Amino acid sequence: MSGFQRQVGDFFRRIGQHLRRGSEVAGQWIDEQAAITQRLRAIRRLRAEQQSVLQTIGSKVYALHRRGKVRNKDVLAECQRIDEIVAHIARIRSEIEDIKRQSSRPEIQLMEVEDEDLLVEPEEAEGSGAEVTTEAAPEAAEGAAPAGVETTVEASQEEHSSETARELSVDLSEDEEVEEGEDKPQ
Repeated sequence: MSGFQRQVGDFFRRIGQHLRRGSEVAGQWIDEQAAITQRLRAIRRLRAEQQSVLQTIGSKVYALHRRGKVRNKDVLAECQRIDEIVAHIARIRSEIEDIKRQSSRPEIQLMEVEDEDLLVEPEEAEGSGAEVTTEAAPEAAEGAAPAGVETTVEASQEEHSSETARELSVDLSEDEEVEEGEDKPQ
């Protein structure tokens, strides 16, 4: 074997060694990253559980405050801040109701449809990805939208009710009792 062939053989052996060593290092790195990711997910789950428990504790403390059973000055200050927020929300809701009562906007009237035939044949609409039904909607009350049709007013009301539900996660009723170990629905 010539010197050149020996040099080429040594070169490829060194490349093979480097590739094996590199793949071992890459494999170790991937294993380390997988272990770290698994632990980070566990931390996120535990933090979410921690937040849930803290929220439950806070709700229970606030319920105790509503019954006059909180004496700690730091906690009492935070509970009083919640009272202020609740009062502010009530004022804003009252303003909304006043605006609605004073509204001069005419009621939305839906047009009556005489021809209830389909606009397109079901075969034509299938390719569009739209859901096609051939059943006629039950007769709606006069002035109301047919089943499955949502008016702008109804959508607006739904937005406000879901927004209201998110505004305050604690129940503010005076007669509710908080017992140890019992979670309040939120």
